[in-house]
Amino acid sequence: MTAPPTLVAVAPAHAAALAALHCLCFDGQPWHRPWDTAEMAAVLALPGARGWLALADDGAADAPEPVGMILVQVAGPEADILTLGVRAGPWRRRGVGGRLLTRAEADLKSLGVDRLCLEVSGDNSSAICFYRNHGYSVCGRRPGYYGSHAGLAVDALVLARDLPPSPPG
Repeated sequence: MTAPPTLVAVAPAHAAALAALHCLCFDGQPWHRPWDTAEMAAVLALPGARGWLALADDGAADAPEPVGMILVQVAGPEADILTLGVRAGPWRRRGVGGRLLTRAEADLKSLGVDRLCLEVSGDNSSAICFYRNHGYSVCGRRPGYYGSHAGLAVDALVLARDLPPSPPG
């Protein structure tokens, strides 16, 4: 078994790697439209944007390979998860997504964020289960928010979690 991926803060220089990873993480999802490098750069330039990249070093490649990511945007006491994904294949169901989410939550709490929100396709049962297992609950619905290849619209569920304050000192 390889070592767990290293989590690094994203920077504008990661835009191309994030775009490639975004495509790999959500390939085959009917509501998926990958963000290209320019779109990733625009997201990273948003006020309050932050994120982390999970890099795995299997010893065979010249450089660590991106296997997961989370991008968030802080807006005062709340923040939104813009995207969270783990590359399909051997990296899923190994705790990478949970580590990314936990890292983001800890950073956001240190900034004074007390609520984290996200949208997820209502038919993405794996993601809904993941977020529920991490303390998120449904607080809204956006009817017909996502399109699909079949031309059918799918609702977006809005999930949120209150972040407990960091312990003093």
